[in-house]
Amino acid sequence: MAAILQSLPRTVIAGFVLVVLVFLAVADATFDMIFYQFLFRWLHVLSGVMWIGLLWYFNFVQIPNMPNIPDEQKPAIGKVIAPAALFWFRWGAMATIITGLILAMISGYLVDAITLRGNGTVIGIGMTVKPRAANQFSVSPALSTSRRVSRGSDVLRLIRITSS
Repeated sequence: MAAILQSLPRTVIAGFVLVVLVFLAVADATFDMIFYQFLFRWLHVLSGVMWIGLLWYFNFVQIPNMPNIPDEQKPAIGKVIAPAALFWFRWGAMATIITGLILAMISGYLVDAITLRGNGTVIGIGMTVKPRAANQFSVSPALSTSRRVSRGSDVLRLIRITSS
């Protein structure tokens, strides 16, 4: 049991297996639309938490503490930690958007949401505004003194600038 929790991939796989087992134990084990709505809603929330959690990590942990890190340790952040965090940040954002679109399609309000009509107006506004707002404000405004930083990939360049 301890070996499962010491490896991130094993822990994630164990989490997925546990969710499926709980669903099969509680539900009547039919893979109908309710199951797929549950599955994609769960994946949508999970990837959204990862996306926003990493955004908060950049804005409230890594970026404000860069001046406190000794100069000899700053290259490790730019070469090891930041690329890994940015990788998961990008894929968390992509997974959130894709699972959200699939969920809207399965639930039957994708067209209403895209066209901003009927019951899909509110979610359509969220689908339009959130990715653009996250892209626009993905890095702390305090860092954009000499130039505008609007994408997560610019964090690496900014780390390299501050570490030199």
